[in-house]
Amino acid sequence: VNRIALTRDDPIPNKAKILLLLNPGKLSDRQRYEINRYLYQGGTVVLAAQGYKFTFAHQLTGIEAVPQKQDLEINKLIEKWGVKINEDVLLDERSQVISLTSGQRIGPFAIEMPVKLPNQIIVREDTINRSAPITNRLPSLAYLWGSALDLAENVMKEKGIQSTVLFTSSEKSWITPNNGTNLSEANTQPTIKEFKGKFPLALEMEGQFTDTFNGAPPAWPGTKAAEAAQGEGAQASTTVKESAPAEPKKMDNAKPGRLLVVGCSQAFSEDLIQNPGNLNLFANIIDGLVLGEDLIKIRAKTGFVRDIKSLSNAEKVWFKFFTVALIPIILFLAALGRLFIRKKEKEFYLAALTGKS
Repeated sequence: VNRIALTRDDPIPNKAKILLLLNPGKLSDRQRYEINRYLYQGGTVVLAAQGYKFTFAHQLTGIEAVPQKQDLEINKLIEKWGVKINEDVLLDERSQVISLTSGQRIGPFAIEMPVKLPNQIIVREDTINRSAPITNRLPSLAYLWGSALDLAENVMKEKGIQSTVLFTSSEKSWITPNNGTNLSEANTQPTIKEFKGKFPLALEMEGQFTDTFNGAPPAWPGTKAAEAAQGEGAQASTTVKESAPAEPKKMDNAKPGRLLVVGCSQAFSEDLIQNPGNLNLFANIIDGLVLGEDLIKIRAKTGFVRDIKSLSNAEKVWFKFFTVALIPIILFLAALGRLFIRKKEKEFYLAALTGKS
């Protein structure tokens, strides 16, 4: 495993089996070209990126999530194949609690404050594609601050690319634009009309990826060729052509490639990768795309943690009624029934004695 800068001096190795783009951020035209060429020549790319990350701030009204807009320049490339990372905020009623340090202490112990906002998404088993080897028997996973994927199936069909959705958000999820406003419990309460889920969150694509540049590669940033391309004069451009190393005029050696897009780079961060679902997903992606699906099938035979199904408020009230009130009521009615039967038995017995006498 090698970390690369994806620059002229540190390009994609010729024999690389897989390229991981985790939160790629800003990308130059030449970097997107190199990614395109790698896929065009049969490479395998795993892309994980999201529209927002958040920090937390203590306000008078409580804890608020402060949005930090992320660069999604990779969309300029992948949207030409029919997939795009949505740039709005994804919210889902299936969310998890994050414990924050309040800053207060009791002796040596710091007081933690639980925070639950609908952008702290958790993907449960019922929205995971069990027919796909990568996600077969995968437990629930944390999809912290992740984004939805926009799919253009007509574009994928036109390009001849096969696609498989690996997992989605829940039915009670929605997307909202953000202009820098903090997220709080007050402004993240949805209406039924806002629910537009299920949104695709991870997509596996396979096929012959096209050359989206249709010509000579762009110049590397910082070179004289790049400066000439920005309009520094015809003389500079002529000088560059004479001194710059030869570049391939177009992509060659076309082979089918594979692209896996996940709308959440935070899912593979150092903290969340410790979650069993996130760790298994990452391991399955690497094993399945590099070594084949046989190894995944072996891992899929092991047991995994099953989360308790989340309940609606109505279901919670019913179970509380069942355990607190319904059982005593049933026992009381059973006792009344038993008392009535014993009374009848006594009457029959006395009537029988009277008849004999």
